[in-house]
Amino acid sequence: MTPDVGPVPAAVLFDMDGTLVDSEKLWTIALDDYAAHRGGALSEATRESMVGSNMTRSMVLLLADLGLPTTEDEIRRAADWVAARTAELFATGVANDDPRAQQAIHDHYRWLCNFWTPDRDSYLRLAQLYVNQPKFRMRIERKKPKGMAAYMRDAMTTYAWARLR
Repeated sequence: MTPDVGPVPAAVLFDMDGTLVDSEKLWTIALDDYAAHRGGALSEATRESMVGSNMTRSMVLLLADLGLPTTEDEIRRAADWVAARTAELFATGVANDDPRAQQAIHDHYRWLCNFWTPDRDSYLRLAQLYVNQPKFRMRIERKKPKGMAAYMRDAMTTYAWARLR
């Protein structure tokens, strides 16, 4: 028997790259780590210009900022390194109740509020939907590590009980 979870949202909107989580914070750590790995530091201006950009453009900006060649091979290697580091940070690092994770979930909640203002119960139902509905789970984990949907659910649950009524 499936438990009654009450009404569900009429629609859920996706951000521009088709994911439902703000991974920018982990991405920033990975970018900074790559810059250090290559002997440099990523400038704040370049980092800001990457937000919302695609992988290729971000890697071109990163490599150029570090004074490195922007050949196709360099771009591919940088993209692979940064993507692997982001996955590693997710998989081994930040607990779902860590303040950094909760800030990312707060940003997610604020983004949702542009379209709908969830209360605790509806945000908890949305968190469950991300895991229990295969289409949502596959969409979330399409470009993110396996388990990201469950991580989001857990972080959203912590957020909802701490901050929503």
